[in-house]
Amino acid sequence: MTEAVVVSFLLFELPFQIPPILIQIYGPENPNRGWYYILTVCVLMLFFRNYRRMGGIAFIFFLCAMLIWNWLQELYRQFTPAE
Repeated sequence: MTEAVVVSFLLFELPFQIPPILIQIYGPENPNRGWYYILTVCVLMLFFRNYRRMGGIAFIFFLCAMLIWNWLQELYRQFTPAE
């Protein structure tokens, strides 16, 4: 039963086309897509009055964390010999 639902869902064509920029940002080839998911949630929090402060602080925090994480990964790759 569930296999038939999954197969029919995969064969179902959407009535609209997903913009290529969204596929580049949130697609499986982008190594930073997890960070972009979190940052998108933080931006969505800015639309709700009770969560604006928390969303803004979280956005700045996760943006800085993403930049530091990418910097540390590049630093590690720079000083690690290639296999």
